[in-house]
Amino acid sequence: MFRKGPPNEIKKRGRISFLDFVFAEGILTNTSRQNYLIHNTEMHCAKIHSSIPFFR
Repeated sequence: MFRKGPPNEIKKRGRISFLDFVFAEGILTNTSRQNYLIHNTEMHCAKIHSSIPFFR
């Protein structure tokens, strides 16, 4: 379900998902990403919706 890849792979695909962006930025770690997502889902959704052009 979760995937962690280098930013250059994201650029090569030409598409970026929120999880790809988060993991590429190094915000989440393997041990904390689950709790981070659970406790910040609402905030993340707001960020995604306010950044639609960037993620498209």
